[in-house]
Amino acid sequence: MSLRTRNVLYLVITAIMWSSGGLLIKSIPLNPMVIAGMRSFGAAIILGLFVRTRKINNIYTVIIGPALYCVTLFLFVMANKMTTAANTIILHYTSPIWVACSSFWFLREKVRFVEWGCIILVFFGSVLFFLDDVEITAQWGNLLALLSGLSFAGFIISLRKQNNDSQLFSVFLGNLLTALVSLPFLNDMLYDLKPVHWLLIFCLSVFQLGIPYVLYCSTVKHLKAIELNLIPSIELVLNPLWVFILIGEQPSAISMVGGFIIITSIVFFIVYTARFSAKNNPV
Repeated sequence: MSLRTRNVLYLVITAIMWSSGGLLIKSIPLNPMVIAGMRSFGAAIILGLFVRTRKINNIYTVIIGPALYCVTLFLFVMANKMTTAANTIILHYTSPIWVACSSFWFLREKVRFVEWGCIILVFFGSVLFFLDDVEITAQWGNLLALLSGLSFAGFIISLRKQNNDSQLFSVFLGNLLTALVSLPFLNDMLYDLKPVHWLLIFCLSVFQLGIPYVLYCSTVKHLKAIELNLIPSIELVLNPLWVFILIGEQPSAISMVGGFIIITSIVFFIVYTARFSAKNNPV
């Protein structure tokens, strides 16, 4: 198995684990700030077991990366509580727009014409979500989901600017920061949780966030920044699917059209990228 194939496989596994996020978050009856904090606390424990960094001298590692990741975690959980899981995950995945627009300046990575075409379609699809006639809470949720895509794109850029052995440490710090920020929001509701809710929190921490990011960070230096956003897009389909099957939540017609445009664009891009890579890097 080639190095690229192995890293793509890691991202697929990561996406499958990530895809349980919407269902787990919606199933835990707590304030989203508390959910985000408890989720990150458990994830930080898992990540701490794998951190092997020796020297930290990069502002992207200790400040910018963790801060952007912390913001992303809070925005994502809050959006899931305010709008549908489908809207949240699809708008979160608009991050390739921001990555592509900034990767040339920050990473000196060339964005090809076909990539720009896909980015424009993704942007158009995301606009449709805000044309939906839904209550104001859902629209705020859509906005938070879109902002989570922006902050996540910044986080991806920051990972690419770090040393080889520091990305996982940056994610570890981000989770630790999220757990600390959530402390003021802890309340007596924790005592009312049933055993099943604690099990869901454990799964959310370990299997939905901790382990996937160990896999994700191992691929950062081997794939382009825009690929790190696009290859795991299987989560776009699986995340709302689990919620629909087990909870019955269904997005509106116009959101489904926007989602179809975004998902189709991303899938096309992945196929194009794979063929372009195979053509220019034959085995």
